[in-house]
Amino acid sequence: MNSKASEALTFYYSVFGKRAYALCGKLGVTEKPNMPTHCSGCGATGTLHASKAGYLAFCDVCITVGGSYLGIKAPGRMGGGWAALLTADKAILSTGKDENMGAFKILEGTQLLHNSVRSTLINAILNPPEPPFMLVAFSNSSADVCGQLRVSHSKDIVYICGGSVERLNARRIREAVSLITNNNIPQTILRNAAEARGTIQRGTNKHHVARAQNELNLAEEKKPGITTLVRSIPLIGSPEYNWIIACAYAK
Repeated sequence: MNSKASEALTFYYSVFGKRAYALCGKLGVTEKPNMPTHCSGCGATGTLHASKAGYLAFCDVCITVGGSYLGIKAPGRMGGGWAALLTADKAILSTGKDENMGAFKILEGTQLLHNSVRSTLINAILNPPEPPFMLVAFSNSSADVCGQLRVSHSKDIVYICGGSVERLNARRIREAVSLITNNNIPQTILRNAAEARGTIQRGTNKHHVARAQNELNLAEEKKPGITTLVRSIPLIGSPEYNWIIACAYAK
C-alpha cells in the first residue's frame, strides 16, 4: 500500500470507519480454512475478520472498507448503492436503497441522504466542501478497495475513490459547466461539436477532418460561439468531459 493510500485509509477510519465498525463488528472473528494471517487490505496482523468467502480477512480498520456489512443490501456486501462524502467534522452518507438507510440510522454523527450515488458525486464536484475531504463511491467488497482510497486536499483537484481512483480537474469541470449553462447549450449540439473538434484535433484522416469541420461549422451556425467553447473544454471521451456532461445536464 503506497503512502497516499495509507494516508487515506487513516483519514477514512478517523472520520467514519471507526463508527462504521458498528455495522460489521458483530461478524466476529471467524476462523476458516486457509484464512490469511495478514489483513488483505493493509497487510496488518492481529485480530482479523474473515470474509464470507473465507479467502480474505480484514483488520478492524479495513473491514469497514473492504469487508462485509450487516443489514446493507448489495447483496450481502457493502457496495453498489451508497456513497460517502467525508470531512474532518462530518460524514454524509447517501443511498437510494431503503434497506441501507435503515442500517445507517444506528450510526451517530452522520447525515443521511436518500439520494443516488451519481447525484452525490455531481454535487460534490460542483460544490466541494473545505478540504481535506474524501469522496467515496463504494463498489463491491474487495481487498483492492482498501488501497484505492484518496484524500482530496484541494477543491480544484478532486478524487473519486472506491472501486477505482479517478483524479478529476474539478475546477475545469465547474468552469465548463458554467459556460454551458450560461449559454444554454443544447446537449445534442454540444456533443456534435465536441465530436467534430476531437476528429479535427486527431487529424488522422483528411476526409474525416473535412467532414468534421463541416459539422463544426453547422454547429456554429446553430449556436454561435460553440467552436470556441468546445476548444476550451477537455476532449470528448476524457473523464473530465464525461463529468462535464453529467453535471451540466443532470436531471
